[in-house]
Amino acid sequence: MKKSIIALCVGVCVLAAGCAKSEPKAEANTADAAKAAAPSLKESPMLVVSEQPAPKGFKIDSTTQKALDADAKAKELFAKVKTIEESGKVMEKKAEAVAAYMEFANYMTFKAPVSPRIKYRPALKAYNRVLELQADNAEAAKNKKMIEDIYQQMGLPVPKD
Repeated sequence: MKKSIIALCVGVCVLAAGCAKSEPKAEANTADAAKAAAPSLKESPMLVVSEQPAPKGFKIDSTTQKALDADAKAKELFAKVKTIEESGKVMEKKAEAVAAYMEFANYMTFKAPVSPRIKYRPALKAYNRVLELQADNAEAAKNKKMIEDIYQQMGLPVPKD
């Protein structure tokens, strides 16, 4: 408890010092300073912290960007995914994230009117993301395997990202 109070006092001092020479980005600086000053959950003897790493997220590569540029519906569906990822609350909104990724991936796989060389990579990435969030998702696993088989039939390496 003493550590928490001391850390809070130090945080207030840091915040006060930062405010004296603040810039337009003061809100971001304040939030960063508060995070740094707050005791971590690991330091608290009364809390049990899970050491589970956070999922990586979905990075847009050039192939995904081509697919989004070529198809308005894909862009619309990906916007849902992006909003959830950028909220920083993917784990809290896991069911919503899985549903959004599955809708995007299934659209890309089965309905997107773009070349297979363009549409399968973002679909595969989305299925991989679903499996990061929900390892037992049978539909994502089945569709991922189908896309990997298609890549092999086309004589192309299966993308690893």
